[in-house]
Amino acid sequence: MPKMPIEIVFDSKIFSADAILGACHKFLAKCFITLEHSEDGKRIIASLTAREGVSAEGLEDEFRAETLNYAVKQKINKGSAKIRDQIFHIVFNPERLNALGGQLQTELETKADPDSVKLSARLEKLLEEIESEESMGYEEDPLGIAVPWEEKHGMPGDLLHPVDQLKRQAENNLINIETVKEIVDC
Repeated sequence: MPKMPIEIVFDSKIFSADAILGACHKFLAKCFITLEHSEDGKRIIASLTAREGVSAEGLEDEFRAETLNYAVKQKINKGSAKIRDQIFHIVFNPERLNALGGQLQTELETKADPDSVKLSARLEKLLEEIESEESMGYEEDPLGIAVPWEEKHGMPGDLLHPVDQLKRQAENNLINIETVKEIVDC
């Protein structure tokens, strides 16, 4: 028995075609979708037919919610487009970025907080200590972090060679012996 399409009518003043197309894209795995404009052009009609193995129950509500989600995202993107464009302009315009960096550096120097200066001095001291010749080299490992497990704890007693593992699995009927016969030589 063929599945009946679910028709959903959207007011084109509220939902743009792009918002509906976004929802359609997300639902392509769940259903077949056709879109049409009404004759007066004020409505967009979406016809959804659930794919094989997909329940049509709740499909309309999910599609409406997803369309609303895309419409809200469009409004947010439209409202933040100017800010986003300014950010891209700053990021991809190195001259302006350098000018802003210099301005920021000047502001930081004029508004220096004594606590931040102390922190900076402490960080510089730590960096000097790390970079000094007296500090440990990368070869030293006092905590034994770089020591392989086997050196630290030894080999586990029940560790089998991979071929022996396959043999044991075949004996216990966990794998088909025919699939590993060339490897195991049984």
